Amino acid sequence: VIRRLCATAGRDEQTLRAGADALDAQSFQAGDLAFDLKPFPLVTVRIIWHAPDEEFGSSATMLLPKNIESFFCSEDIVVLSEQMISRLSGKPF
Repeated sequence: VIRRLCATAGRDEQTLRAGADALDAQSFQAGDLAFDLKPFPLVTVRIIWHAPDEEFGSSATMLLPKNIESFFCSEDIVVLSEQMISRLSGKPF
């Protein structure tokens, strides 16, 4: 999921910021760009993105709530993560 994020919306800050803004994400200070997404009212997903440099490509961390498995099974968590990346990339559900 992270590899896909960094290859699509997360390839540069401007593209990722535009995707996050389109989803009404709440930004905060961490990494080079960080924001919270609320795919459901009780579920907040935090993404922390680090810009590429001369040695490494972009990277990101996706933080899920510790109780997410009380809402979704493992397969649904993967689908949710993939759908969020698609939405950040500007694709519809």
